[in-house]
Amino acid sequence: MKIRKGARYFFAMTALAFSLGAGAQTEKTVLVENYQPNGEKFDCTTTIDWNTQKVYAKIEVGAGSVTNENILSVGTQIGTWSNGSHIHFYYDYGTLKCNYLSNNSNLLRNNNYDGFANSTLQIEISKEKGIVVNGVPRMADKESPTATNFYTVTDPTTYFADLWNETTIHLGSQEGNGRSYQTIAELSIVPADWTPEVVPDTVVDPQPEDTLSPTATQEVYDFSGFEDTELLTLFKNALDQGRAYPTDAEFAAAGIRPQVYPLGKVPCRVIAELPAVPTVCSPTPTRIVTSG
Repeated sequence: MKIRKGARYFFAMTALAFSLGAGAQTEKTVLVENYQPNGEKFDCTTTIDWNTQKVYAKIEVGAGSVTNENILSVGTQIGTWSNGSHIHFYYDYGTLKCNYLSNNSNLLRNNNYDGFANSTLQIEISKEKGIVVNGVPRMADKESPTATNFYTVTDPTTYFADLWNETTIHLGSQEGNGRSYQTIAELSIVPADWTPEVVPDTVVDPQPEDTLSPTATQEVYDFSGFEDTELLTLFKNALDQGRAYPTDAEFAAAGIRPQVYPLGKVPCRVIAELPAVPTVCSPTPTRIVTSG
């Protein structure tokens, strides 16, 4: 039987996690790194001491590929919905859905959080704080004003008690039909007091001022020496004849002729898209801020 490289990787990491056991409580244990599920199920198993350790997941998410992608589940029997004690995380085109189920579904809590498209998710699961995503406690309405289906968690130690009782847990994507296409940058067991680095905002560099759209004209009209009243009259006559702009011939008759510049050397005032409509270029950079 042939085993895919990805599967061999998970088997190896699972064996390593068991060999380390709870003895590595003061160090980070990386279980998965730079893994792309590509719509396939995955699962790894490890031991954990929730009193001294917590789960950390860093997931790079795009716009979304399918509905309710099961990007991560943590706990026992993660391939089922109602059995075991576990947390299911689903990604639905920018919305993060957190679902906690206790043993035998005696407790079900689900909250949805919007605004995570094309961002980095940093998920922490700990006995002290419960679920934390990008530094913000989740399943707590006061700390999460954008959530729907509010359920307040004032005492994570008691609220997730069934999960904290588990010393061997599964981490992966097994539940439902929505497989994940989001990249697992890291999946680790870390010390309980460990804090992830803050992901910086993504900044898109502005285009140089002399960079033009391929459809932009290279013609810039020289209005020097032309009185404002004459210009207004020119446009008024065009409007009287049912046209929005004077024709090239009318511009030429009035002494306004185009000047041709080499491509890429046109001044900031250009006639773009529509002929004879001057616009002003903006050098203001576009800034994209990730959510969370």
